[in-house]
Amino acid sequence: MTAVFEQHGLRIQYPENWTLQQGQAEGQGLEIQIVAPSGAFWSLLAFARQNEGEPLMQEILGNLEEQYDSVETSAVQESMGGFEASGHDTFFFYLDLLVANRMRCLSAGEHRFLIIWQAENRDFDNIEPVFQAITVGFLASLDKNATLHIDAAADS
Repeated sequence: MTAVFEQHGLRIQYPENWTLQQGQAEGQGLEIQIVAPSGAFWSLLAFARQNEGEPLMQEILGNLEEQYDSVETSAVQESMGGFEASGHDTFFFYLDLLVANRMRCLSAGEHRFLIIWQAENRDFDNIEPVFQAITVGFLASLDKNATLHIDAAADS
């Protein structure tokens, strides 16, 4: 079964046994995080288009490099659900576990979106189809002129 988050002009379907949290991101954006029972997560940051996604990704990568040893990253450009996305595929060690992290940034209408999904590497291949389904479903609900109501996100 699936649960549905439908607020602020966003629509996200996710497994009903996952936990959804929302909040306001820095710069008056919206942050949605969906966490699997295993601790894996899919996260969406939505913010005004004038904010650049690449500096935010670089900040996140910098935080990962400060917290973890041996962070490996590679830049990625790809088409996702009809949108051009740029981002990074990253691996790092946490305790004795190898963690896989993916970040993709894309624009629609007056907004920019940063999508992040992360899981322990041994589970990543099994859970990636769920991440993909969440992402594809979310992108299918957007149109190129996406109109969102993220300014009032903290009030909801």
